[in-house]
Amino acid sequence: MNITTIGIWILLGMTGISFLYSCKADDRQDAIAAFTYTIDTSSIRTSYDVVTVHPDPMNIDSTRIDTIIRHDITKVAFKNASLNAAEFLWNFGDNSPESSSTDTTVYHDYVTKDSFQIQPNKKDTFVVKLSVNGLNGEDVTAQKVIIK
Repeated sequence: MNITTIGIWILLGMTGISFLYSCKADDRQDAIAAFTYTIDTSSIRTSYDVVTVHPDPMNIDSTRIDTIIRHDITKVAFKNASLNAAEFLWNFGDNSPESSSTDTTVYHDYVTKDSFQIQPNKKDTFVVKLSVNGLNGEDVTAQKVIIK
C-alpha cells in the first residue's frame, strides 16, 4: 500500500465518521403531540336522581319542587398519534387526575349531568390536553371534546 492509498483510506474514514456524526445530529426530530378521539355512543350509561327542594325548610308540608337530574357516563377513546416522544401526559379537562400512559389508545369516562328543568339537552365541552416529552424536546396539543 502506498502513501496515496493510505491517504485515500484515511480521508474516506474521516468522511464516513463525519457523515455518521452529521446524520445523527440531523436525524434528531422534535417531539410532536397529536391525537384523535372517538365518542362511543353505544356505551352511554344513564342514571337519574330526584332532588327535592322545600321552599320553606321549616314547613315540610310546603310546596315541594322536584328536579330530575340525569347522569350520563360517556366513554371516549383517544388515539395517541404523537411522534418522537416517549412520555405522555393526558389532561381530560374534567378535573380528574392527569394520566400518563404509553398505550396507543387511552379510554376515559366523562360523567355529565343534565337537569331537565334547567338545561334540557345541553352540551358539555371539555378541553383535552396531551403533553409529550421526547429526546429532542416537548410539545403540547389540545382539542375540544363536545359531549351531547
